Amino acid sequence: MRRSRRLPTGHRLAEASNVDWRDLRNEKYLVPASPQGADMETFLLRSLPEDCLLPDVEFHGVGRDSLLGMVARGFGVFVSLESLVGSGHENLSFVPVGSDTDKVSLFGAWRKENGNSAVKVFTDFAIAYSHDRGEI
Repeated sequence: MRRSRRLPTGHRLAEASNVDWRDLRNEKYLVPASPQGADMETFLLRSLPEDCLLPDVEFHGVGRDSLLGMVARGFGVFVSLESLVGSGHENLSFVPVGSDTDKVSLFGAWRKENGNSAVKVFTDFAIAYSHDRGEI
């Protein structure tokens, strides 16, 4: 899966089909105040070009939907996987960032003796989705 940025619809890059990390170097990144937010800050430090200043990261003690609402109101941008694109949030643009090779690899395994049918349905969906996109 690719990463994409959630931008307010009025943002200068909202209509772009793809943006480079350098295009987003001066943005304010909204992240959750959680271990995942700390991981996101580390990811941003690794992803932005070396000649860029440290990213402007704001930690918020709210969930993803609240962060997306803050993005829609113009308080900053949010990083997520492309799977969130169809999440139904108004006033947001979903813009892929980086090249086609800038993808997140997901790995999983299914044990036949696992009796949780919900996990089996999810695993089957993930495999079919990846096949349809030519990723496996």
